Amino acid sequence: MSQEVVAVAEQIRKIIETVKVEGARSNVLILDKAEKMRLYDKAIAIKELTLKNDGMAIGLINHQAKGDASQLMCEMIVAQESLKAHWQRITYLLAQLNGWQSIYRNLTHT
Repeated sequence: MSQEVVAVAEQIRKIIETVKVEGARSNVLILDKAEKMRLYDKAIAIKELTLKNDGMAIGLINHQAKGDASQLMCEMIVAQESLKAHWQRITYLLAQLNGWQSIYRNLTHT
């Protein structure tokens, strides 16, 4: 086998390993996003009930609760965007893998 074919096969192997690692990381990021969303929703609900019981005007409760939970909202957004970036990385790796596989086929069938 030529050195070119071996080098291309090695690139394919590296990309496959990276895709496996990213695949395993997917579950962690999904769970992190879900947990951040859960914490935010829970904080909003608790704060709204507390403010209602304290007698705050109904029209202000939601705004105040969201303001008080803004740090949790920030963490939720970071988790969502991290997951989006993760999916983009996997898409990029799969496109790269596809390209290397095409090169490999061309080298081995010509």
